[in-house]
Amino acid sequence: MRGETERATTKSCPACETEKPLSDFNPDLRKRDWLFSYCRAYWNRLKRTRYRDKDADHKRVVRRNYRLDERGYEELFIAQDGRCAICGTHASETTGRGKRLQVDHCRVSNAVRELLCNSCNIGLGALKDDPARLRKAMEYLAKWR
Repeated sequence: MRGETERATTKSCPACETEKPLSDFNPDLRKRDWLFSYCRAYWNRLKRTRYRDKDADHKRVVRRNYRLDERGYEELFIAQDGRCAICGTHASETTGRGKRLQVDHCRVSNAVRELLCNSCNIGLGALKDDPARLRKAMEYLAKWR
């Protein structure tokens, strides 16, 4: 019909620099009316390379954020017998990314304290490292036991 524009059947992926069918930019065209910028093959390659070495990523983050090298982390880990400093959960039983203990640090001075499981670390962060808030939370929980 006149006035209607033809709908494109291909799209160029900026990463691959090739023209590909629209189905390569969206897993299910029936559910979505928009397209990804990059093709599915590019995203799959990106995921494989990004998550290839989680240990190296963890070491780099710990070194950058807390100025704690691999040896320092290992010394803390061994001193704590691989367990959370608060609840005693072993690193192999923790939840979260990589089954590792998290580095707890003072949010003011950035000084490293000890290693915590993901749950305890999130709890302290949610309570803003405030002992008064923690005491109130303890009183609240005791009231409902």
